Amino acid sequence: MTLQLSDRKKLLDKVTSLVEKRHFNPRLHGVDWPKLVDNRRERILSAPTDDAFEKEMDDLVRQLKTSHTGFLHRQSRRVPARNAISATFQRWSVDGSECWMFQDVHPGGAAFNAGVQAGDVLLTVGDRPVAPPEQPEFGLGESTSMTVRKRDGKTIRFPLELPGLKSKRIAISTPQPVLFNKIPDGTGYLKVTMFPGAVGIDVAADIDKAIQSFNGCNKLIIDLRGNTGGGIGGLRLMGYLTPDKREVGYSLTRKRAESGYKKEELTRFSAFAQENNLATIVGTKTAGRLLSGDRFNLGHGYLLGVATAQYLTWNGKLIEGSGITPDIEVALEPEALLQGRDSQLEKALAILRK
Repeated sequence: MTLQLSDRKKLLDKVTSLVEKRHFNPRLHGVDWPKLVDNRRERILSAPTDDAFEKEMDDLVRQLKTSHTGFLHRQSRRVPARNAISATFQRWSVDGSECWMFQDVHPGGAAFNAGVQAGDVLLTVGDRPVAPPEQPEFGLGESTSMTVRKRDGKTIRFPLELPGLKSKRIAISTPQPVLFNKIPDGTGYLKVTMFPGAVGIDVAADIDKAIQSFNGCNKLIIDLRGNTGGGIGGLRLMGYLTPDKREVGYSLTRKRAESGYKKEELTRFSAFAQENNLATIVGTKTAGRLLSGDRFNLGHGYLLGVATAQYLTWNGKLIEGSGITPDIEVALEPEALLQGRDSQLEKALAILRK
């Protein structure tokens, strides 16, 4: 497919209009959207190839700095690692050169199934080296490979089978959502990697099973590191943190915000950890991706992702873009990962034992 100049103009005009009309608030982070489009119009329209045009358009909407916002083709191969292979990375410097070290590798995901472990270092995707600041991205629906330096120093090339496209949405590598076990000192350990499903019935049932298995435990660690988000199944997890009903917050659409509202009249969620002092948060500051989004068909196979609603805590705090600062900040130490240790989990256990 080769886009004509007239096609590109129509696509750009559609995106411009949709962002202005359907985005919850294009000016959320101080962006002058009309001016931004004007400044980039010529560069976008004169992109040398369709792929370059797609990248320019994607970069344009990402200047809004909101989650669930992007421009892509249905057959796009550009998928972040957390979605494509169920793994996250952190930067690590080796001999003065930065590389990507695997941080969270969720059981059931493509990276885990290939044999990757936390502490391994990504060298190449296919035959192409990948290093910071370039983010690791993977192609859906294809057989490829990763070259990884293992924790013991050996370099191994892993074959990698990635899921393909499903209907109108990007398919993701689906990890095992809930993992749990008992730690000998009476501590229950519950890890939730995602909240699949709009309603989350299955993941709620898995969380119930985990909690029931902790009979006899008097301490609990909930591990949400690398969680890719999802539906409202997280409410079941929140509910276990308090025996009474407490408001977490509310979702606010653009129409509701512009017409006026009373938060007491909106649909609310019950229970929240930090705002109600229900748990001690250990780790690093979260990314702050907490907007509801939708995708719009633009024609020629292109889709626009737009943030259409925002989430606020019951006290009115906007998490999007600001994230949650932990009560006790602890970095995940690469040197510990190389030894098969988890510095954040060790700190959480030490706090409980006190």
